[in-house]
Amino acid sequence: GRILQVSARRLGPFAARTRDVSVIHDLAFHDIDVMRHLLGAEVTRVAAETQTGLRTEYEDSVTGLLRFDSGAVGLLAANWLTPRKSRDLAVLCENGLYVADYVDYRAPTLDFYPSDLSESAGAVSSIAVEACEPLVSELSAFVAAVRDGAPMPVTSDDALGTLAVADALAESARTGKQVTLR
Repeated sequence: GRILQVSARRLGPFAARTRDVSVIHDLAFHDIDVMRHLLGAEVTRVAAETQTGLRTEYEDSVTGLLRFDSGAVGLLAANWLTPRKSRDLAVLCENGLYVADYVDYRAPTLDFYPSDLSESAGAVSSIAVEACEPLVSELSAFVAAVRDGAPMPVTSDDALGTLAVADALAESARTGKQVTLR
């Protein structure tokens, strides 16, 4: 069925390597990209709250609300403040809920909870997910594009669209106002 809501959490401790960018443009960027890809839709407006100056001079925590042109709503939480690392995504559809936990790329999980009113409502179906190290996959795709002329899985337009959403989240947090994207 149609996707109604997407919720992503990317939380964890501060990585000392990250000193020149906000959590929005480092961690949340990935989940914005995933949401846009899953929905096949563009973000029309955002609202965000952040916490700044705790680990870096930039935003160290963001909670965002995204409205898509499909009518779906996205909820986003990312930070460098949580002592326990979390990476999960929940996709609420008309017919149920998918929940992915990929904090350990060697053993990711994907479960489906149907929402029908029959006896199977609430029953969990586990879906097999191939384990792969994300950076290896990303670099392999780049090498294949350069060496073999394979298409890039993420286009420059995809990257620019995600960057516009990240920038809008930062603006919303800075101004305290909802931001509409073109």
